[in-house]
Amino acid sequence: IHPARETGRADHLARSAFVFSKIFLEQQVLKLTGRIGKSITLPCKYDIKANGPTKVCWGRGRVPSSGCSDELLATDGHKVKAETQTSSRYQLLGRLDEGDVSLTIVNVTEEDAGMYGCRVKISGLLRLDSSDI
Repeated sequence: IHPARETGRADHLARSAFVFSKIFLEQQVLKLTGRIGKSITLPCKYDIKANGPTKVCWGRGRVPSSGCSDELLATDGHKVKAETQTSSRYQLLGRLDEGDVSLTIVNVTEEDAGMYGCRVKISGLLRLDSSDI
């Protein structure tokens, strides 16, 4: 996340955030803009109808070969596991029951800058989304 700062004027400096999504062999790059003090949502979705509810974790840094590095929160496939949520600023506000496990960071700060990763374990396959915001 590269948050933008509010200036004394109504304008702001927009810093770009890049989301790199890797789904099997397909790559997609999205451009996001974050602003200090606002919320930003990092997309991560999977086909729950085809795969059923599955465990998901979000972490900071590149997604390692297993688990999540510097885990921010995780789900049991149905809801966020409270013991894994490191801050109330990290939330899954999408429809988990529809496979939307996008991470929303509330009240973005400069310290939020960096790489984030979403890990969705689907039987026999692995979906990784990483976001440099």
